[in-house]
Amino acid sequence: IISKKNRNVSIIKNQNIDEIILNCKKIIGMGSMLLIEAGLIRNDVISFRPSERFRFVGNDYKITNLVKSDKVLKNKIFSINNRKTMRNKSIFTNSTLKIIRFLNSKII
Repeated sequence: IISKKNRNVSIIKNQNIDEIILNCKKIIGMGSMLLIEAGLIRNDVISFRPSERFRFVGNDYKITNLVKSDKVLKNKIFSINNRKTMRNKSIFTNSTLKIIRFLNSKII
């Protein structure tokens, strides 16, 4: 689906998520598991949260790039994309231990 307001914006439905993450120019969302998944693969995923009431874990862990204003979002959209795929693998170092600690902090 092509946006009626801007021909450069597409809304994609029923597509392979991995292909979208790897091949699209920009990924912008408000807060979802897809943003986190994309942020683990790419370093340029934008989390647009203009009136954030609840924190988004993707921003807390620097997986996504938080944008709070329309002006900054517009700049990010039209900026040259220096994306890198497969982020620094160090985020996976001791991931099992990190998950256990996180879950324990929520349970205890």
